[in-house]
Amino acid sequence: MSRVRILPGTQLFRPSVTWSTRAWEELLERRLGVYSHKINVHPGYPVRDLLVDVTIHETRDINTLTVKKVPGGPDFRDAVAEWREGLKTARLRFYPNPERMPVDGVLHGQLEVQYDVSRALDAGDVQVEDGYFVHFFAPTDLQYTPKHITFLIDVSGSMAGTKLTQVKEALQHILTELNQGDTFNIVRFSSATHKMGTMRYTGTAVRKARNTSIAWKWKEEPILMDAIDQDVESIVSDSVRPHIIVLLTDGQPTVGVTSENVILRNVRERNRDKATIFSLGFGSGADMELLEKISLQNRGSARKIYEDSDGEQLRLYQDVLALSRSAFSYIGTP
Repeated sequence: MSRVRILPGTQLFRPSVTWSTRAWEELLERRLGVYSHKINVHPGYPVRDLLVDVTIHETRDINTLTVKKVPGGPDFRDAVAEWREGLKTARLRFYPNPERMPVDGVLHGQLEVQYDVSRALDAGDVQVEDGYFVHFFAPTDLQYTPKHITFLIDVSGSMAGTKLTQVKEALQHILTELNQGDTFNIVRFSSATHKMGTMRYTGTAVRKARNTSIAWKWKEEPILMDAIDQDVESIVSDSVRPHIIVLLTDGQPTVGVTSENVILRNVRERNRDKATIFSLGFGSGADMELLEKISLQNRGSARKIYEDSDGEQLRLYQDVLALSRSAFSYIGTP
């Protein structure tokens, strides 16, 4: 709503504008042991009286609270005040002194708050709202279970250039994040599959895999999606330990089995719920709808990687390789 007031006896007028408040909801993901909330502060014009208030209310006791970033950088760290209102509520305020604002009056940057809550050896928390629920489960002090991890890597012609380089970088990092007792295999596919063979995690095996991946080149053959689901069956039959499959691709099926429903059915029937499948989709041409369905039907998740993404985005899978074969029963549900 806007209003204009014309001052009596003058040709001047004074406008005023009323802005409605903005509200939104988002799901905070717990990553590397903390929840992280980021607030972008980019007013675009001088603001003399800048105030950012953050209230965190949890169902469990808040045991850590850290401010990782503040607008304007470390020089404005003392503009942050923190306090607690009980065990389950934390408050934070960013209120810089107007006299310390930049010369142009424009202060911009990101306010990032990280926190975590106390946990016990239970089933976690379930929150219900408007007919939907979210389940937070983050167990602590569990003994690590060795896993078998298979990387299915697309080396067809559409992966040439930046995409294949990103895949190599992602693999190089993930290999270093494996643990003693893990085994792994690397399978390249285009119109056919090429298996490196199962290897136990050792320094020698990792160096061999990393050196081999450096020499990979893309091939002109079109991607053949049924090569993937055939390989899923052989992979699962070879492993008795928890199995994770990481699919790294960019393309859509163009030869052989191309029907989405048939692909999903084939992967599901061959997998038989034995392996968790995570998918990384590279570039703007990735069929993320198909990759998400493949992963969700096999207890995993899918994420899109853009060609201009930095290395941090490629390292996200170190977060999700830690937990597998988890089953929950919800009382009162069909």
